[in-house]
Amino acid sequence: MRAAAAATAAIVTGEPLAFTAVCGWLPVFNLFAACRIPESENHLLMMETSRYLTNEIRAGYASPSQLDNQKNGLRSWMLEHFQDFLRDDFDEYHARPYQRYSINAILNMYDFADDSNVQLAAAMVLDYLSAKFAVGSTNGRRVVPFRRLTDETSNTDLFQAIKGADHQVNRFLVLSGLTGLLPKEDHEGQNGRVQEMIYAAVSSYRMPTAVVDLAVDKSTPYAPYLQRIHHEGVEVYAGARGFLLSAGGVTTGPANRVAWAGRPEDRGAALPTVLIPAAGLVDRNRLIRFEGGEDHDGNTCVTRNFACGLNPQLPEHYNSCTTVDGPWRFINSAPCFLPEIQDPDANELLVNSPGPYYFVALYIADCPDGQPCEEMEDSCTSAERDDPGRFPYCSSESKQYGFLEAVDVPDGLTGAQMESRFQTFSTGVKSRNPNPVGAVGPGLVMFSYVTEDGRTILFDPLRAAKATDEWGILAVNGTITTYDTDDWKLGEGDVIVAEGDGIVTFRHPRTGATFRLDLSVAGMPRTDPIVIDRK
Repeated sequence: MRAAAAATAAIVTGEPLAFTAVCGWLPVFNLFAACRIPESENHLLMMETSRYLTNEIRAGYASPSQLDNQKNGLRSWMLEHFQDFLRDDFDEYHARPYQRYSINAILNMYDFADDSNVQLAAAMVLDYLSAKFAVGSTNGRRVVPFRRLTDETSNTDLFQAIKGADHQVNRFLVLSGLTGLLPKEDHEGQNGRVQEMIYAAVSSYRMPTAVVDLAVDKSTPYAPYLQRIHHEGVEVYAGARGFLLSAGGVTTGPANRVAWAGRPEDRGAALPTVLIPAAGLVDRNRLIRFEGGEDHDGNTCVTRNFACGLNPQLPEHYNSCTTVDGPWRFINSAPCFLPEIQDPDANELLVNSPGPYYFVALYIADCPDGQPCEEMEDSCTSAERDDPGRFPYCSSESKQYGFLEAVDVPDGLTGAQMESRFQTFSTGVKSRNPNPVGAVGPGLVMFSYVTEDGRTILFDPLRAAKATDEWGILAVNGTITTYDTDDWKLGEGDVIVAEGDGIVTFRHPRTGATFRLDLSVAGMPRTDPIVIDRK
């Protein structure tokens, strides 16, 4: 009876230590996998890759069967594990701070494995991760949902190099050379960055040329690209030359579980949906953003040039370049004073943004009466609410929603031409969208927006308070979207296509350069007929 009561309490509280105690009280439970504490993904990779390479070294002196990776099954395990990454992504996707351990282990396999197929499979996983970084970043910075550790949502420095950092940023700085926006740091910060950069620097792995090209230059001859990624969580990106729209994702379950329970901090962490200017800004709190639902949950509403969500935030430093017209805010980035943008010669803050420039139409309104919504204070995580100095908005009880359209602006315009174009943009937004809020009913608000390029988008910015596993974009030009994110494939969009069968195709949206990673058969990794250029 005591064991049954303890098991019940463990299920209710979700406390893994309680399950461990129950398994200890009833030894027969140890027969069940549910009572076995799993090894974390990064630890497993570090242990097994080390064992694999150690076996290769020792086999040169003696060759018992347990040192033969072919005979002991470790080669097959490694190839199948790499195959899983191209089928389902990582369990600890973008993990803070643990993904660096996983990637460094895979780098070791690429650099030191004697088996050419194992080495190629490792390279393919690294290529996939590099492609995701290029798609989901601009000028070396990104704001991605991650799994482990959720308290690190309070880290808003996009170039942070130490505790709780997005360590892949530092790796990517080496591989792409995108160091132009790096801020001056103290000695501790620089040391932390060097410690992370050195792994990429000493490895022989280099990103495919097409991936580097997309990371460095996102200009396109047509509409910005759209990319969706679906693992345990979701990621949505709309890339353009002057900005990147990055969706904050959804909260997911713990990465590791004992029976039905897991540590709350091991859950997948959602983040605000943000607009990151290509020209600058290195702190998430300084970005135009939608904080989203509870703990930033359900922040998925991003498509080409467009984003929506709960609790929009327009930072004060945009005041100098914002025109307010009722619920509309029209932003011209050219005359903006954007903090942290530095003149590389004078090493002083610039008064104006150096470009590339963009316009934004941002609509902000109070949530309609009777509709589900989230208070701003609920949108923040507990770690953010506990730090009012850095997150003053987390104490607000306001309930607002919003949406935005952002468009690139050509180079070479004079000040007068820029202002004329901005007025045309602002006037056009209002004339095309005199009443963006449509039918309102119980639990239903239908929004419609016509973009500058003529697309009609049906969307629901309140979706995060209704169903966090649904895309806020409901239809585009009359075509209903696959808005249930559970139905999304691993990769869908203009750049990365992945059906979940171990085959990943990358296509550069401007140049058309394409390569394919084929791990559909674990023992036969292939990139044929396309040779990946890693000059």
